[in-house]
Amino acid sequence: MANIIQDIGKGIEVVGKDTKKVAEDVFIALPKVITVLSTAIKDNDEVKGAVLGLVSNAAPVIADVEVDILSKGLNLPSDLATIQALWQFAVYFKSEFLPVIESVYEQIDVDINGNTKVL
Repeated sequence: MANIIQDIGKGIEVVGKDTKKVAEDVFIALPKVITVLSTAIKDNDEVKGAVLGLVSNAAPVIADVEVDILSKGLNLPSDLATIQALWQFAVYFKSEFLPVIESVYEQIDVDINGNTKVL
């Protein structure tokens, strides 16, 4: 029995470390995203689409996190669903949202500074 509990504990620890890494990756990229969005590109359809996609992909994650925070105690099925939603959001963020924002940022940097590679 002790081995099973230790294995579960190790599994939870791995999930926690993986979730932390995903969150760190997302938040490391946020300053670049904010820079792009705060520059005069509000009218850029590419950025508008990316931001709308970001919001629509973040909404379920925010809802899951809110439910888990408001619930009392540990609820493994719900917590696992939240971790999976966070993971899916991070995959979307890194594979779809960031490439669009990086591309726009690079275009702006080339236009302003003549630099060819920023990120």
